[in-house]
Amino acid sequence: MNNEDRLILIVIKGMCEGHVFPSIETLCLSTGHSRKTLFPILYRLSKEGKIAWVNEDAVMSVPSQNHNLTTSTSVQKII
Repeated sequence: MNNEDRLILIVIKGMCEGHVFPSIETLCLSTGHSRKTLFPILYRLSKEGKIAWVNEDAVMSVPSQNHNLTTSTSVQKII
């Protein structure tokens, strides 16, 4: 994953943490990319399992397995 891919992923994760599924237009405005330059990045991130498509115009970040394990461990400690 290159730096540009990481930047896009950070923007997507931040929006998803704020309970917003970022649309393609929002990502274009937030990152300065055009649809033409954004789609190859989104394709790579999707292929790597970092994001998932909500519909044809919105994406969401996919938590890593490590994140799920940490969350499960934290919940178990509380219980």
